[in-house]
Amino acid sequence: MKLVVIDDSPDFLGLAEYLLRKALPECRVTRFDPNAIGLPDAGHGFEEYDLILLDAELGASGSGVDWLCNACETPGFPPVIVLTASRDPYLAARAIKVGAADYLVKADMKPERLAQVICDALGQGSERSTTVQRSGRQGLATGATRAGNRSHASRTRSASTRAASSSPAEEETLVLDEPLADIEEPPQEVSVRGYRIAEELGKGATARVFRAERESDGQEIVLKVVTPELLNEAELLERFLQEAELVVDIDSRHVVKIYEQAFTDDGGFIAMEYLPGGDLRCLLDGPLPEPIAVDYLRQILLGLEAIHAVGIVHRDMKPEN
Repeated sequence: MKLVVIDDSPDFLGLAEYLLRKALPECRVTRFDPNAIGLPDAGHGFEEYDLILLDAELGASGSGVDWLCNACETPGFPPVIVLTASRDPYLAARAIKVGAADYLVKADMKPERLAQVICDALGQGSERSTTVQRSGRQGLATGATRAGNRSHASRTRSASTRAASSSPAEEETLVLDEPLADIEEPPQEVSVRGYRIAEELGKGATARVFRAERESDGQEIVLKVVTPELLNEAELLERFLQEAELVVDIDSRHVVKIYEQAFTDDGGFIAMEYLPGGDLRCLLDGPLPEPIAVDYLRQILLGLEAIHAVGIVHRDMKPEN
C-alpha cells in the first residue's frame, strides 16, 4: 500500500510516517512538505498512491482543504483523510463536503485508530473506483484487526464465564466478571542497532536512560529510549522529536551534545554525550562550600540560558537531573 502525507511540519511528517508503519507494517509512506517543494497541482501523479493524509492548514502554502476542493475532481485521485490540530466541527464538515473520505484530529492518531480510519476510507475509495493494490489490503488487514482481536477475546471470555455460571456446579465455579489486577511485568530487554548497552542509568515516565558504547568507534554515550506508551501518544512523540532537533544546534559546554536521533522497530531513541562525573545529587553530602555552590549554580544557569535561547523549557530541575 502506498500512502502520502502532506504537511508543512517536518517533525510531524516523521511522526506520521512512524505511526503509519506501526499501524500498517507493509505500507510505503512518502512525505510531502509543500513549504520545501511547493504545493503541487492535482496532476502531480497522486493517482499512483492508494490514499493521501492531508493537513487542513499548510502554513505559508495555504489551506489544504481549499487545495483538496480542486484536486479531488481529478480522475483517479485517491481517497483523502484530512488532518487537523484541533477539533473543529465546521472544518470537519467542510472537508467532507469538498470530497474528503474522513477527518482526523492529529492527537487521535494512534496506530489502531489510524488503521480503522484508513480501512474505512479505502472502502469509500473503492466505491469511487479507486484502485487499491492487493498487497496493500493485506497490510491493512494486519493493522486493522488488532483491535478486533482484543474485542473477540473479550467476547470469548465473557461467553465462557456465562456458560460456567449456568453449569450445575455453579457454586464451585470461579466466574471472572471483573478484570484481574494488573501484573507488573519485568523490565524488557532493550536493543538498539549500532550500540552495545552497558547499564541502565535511570527510568522516567516516558523514557529509559542507558550508558552504552557506539559500535563504530567504541565511544561511550548515553541512550535515551522512549517507552512504548509514548509511541502511541502523538503529542508526546512530537515533543520528543522536537527535543533533539532543538538541542542539536546548541553549542555550549553546559548542554549535552546530541549525536543521533532515530526510530527502530520497537521505538525511538536519542544518542547523546556521556558525562562520567555523575550528577549533582551524588555530590550533596551536607552543605557545599559557598564558592563551589555558587560555581555550580552559575554553570546551571548558563545551561538554562542556552536552552531557553532556542525555546526549550526544562520543567524538571532537580539535583539528579
